[in-house]
Amino acid sequence: MVSAPLPFAAGEQAVYKAGWGIFGSAGTGTMTLSIDTLRGDSTLHAVLAIRGGIPGLRIDERLESWMDPATLASRRFLQRTRYPRFSRDRLRDFFPLDRRWTGHTNQRSEVGDLETVRPLDEIGFLFVARAETLVVGEELVYQDFWKPDANPVRLKVLRREVVKVPAGTYNTIVVQPIIKAAGLFAEKGEAEVYISEGPAHELVMLRAKLSIGTLVLQLERYTPGVLREP
Repeated sequence: MVSAPLPFAAGEQAVYKAGWGIFGSAGTGTMTLSIDTLRGDSTLHAVLAIRGGIPGLRIDERLESWMDPATLASRRFLQRTRYPRFSRDRLRDFFPLDRRWTGHTNQRSEVGDLETVRPLDEIGFLFVARAETLVVGEELVYQDFWKPDANPVRLKVLRREVVKVPAGTYNTIVVQPIIKAAGLFAEKGEAEVYISEGPAHELVMLRAKLSIGTLVLQLERYTPGVLREP
C-alpha cells in the first residue's frame, strides 16, 4: 500500500543523460508528472520519454500513464516504441469497476478482462516503488499488473548505494522491478532503479538491458512538484 501524502506531485520534471553500453552519452530521457482530466476524473499524468542510441541502433520510447491520484491505479496506458527492427503503438483504457480494458495494438482493436480493481502499468509501477517504504532485503509482491498472466510482479529491495550523477551525489535505495512481460522491467532485463532517500524519492538512475545494449539513465536536472494531499 502506498503512503499518503505521496512524496511526488504534479509539476515534477526530471531530465536524464542516456547511454547504451560503452557509449556513455548517446541520448536523453525525461520524466514529467502533471494533472490531467480523463473521463471526467482528475488524474496524475506521467510521461517517460527516451530518445537516442548510435547510428543504425536508435531507439525512441515514450510511455504514458494516467493514474488515480490516491491509489496510483492506472486509468490509461499509452506506449510508443521504436527500436531497430521493432515498433509498437499500444493504448489501454482501464475500467476497474467493470473489470475490463479496451484499446489497440498497432491499430488492431483489443479488449480484455481485469482481475484487479487497482491495475498497474509499467510507469505506474515506478511511482508505486517511489511511494513505498523500502527496507533493504525485502521483496514486495503485487497481484495488480493489468495483464493477468504477468502477475505477480515483484519489487526486490537490493541495497543502499551512494551514486554520483550529473545532478550531484545521492544516497539511494536500489530496487529491481520484475514484470513477466516485455519492456524495461522484463525478467531478463535485470533492471535496477536507484531511488533517492531524500523527501521526493526522485528516480536518480536506471539500468536495464535492451536489445541494443544496456540502457543507463542518469539524472541531470530535477524540479520537484508542489506537494499536497491527494
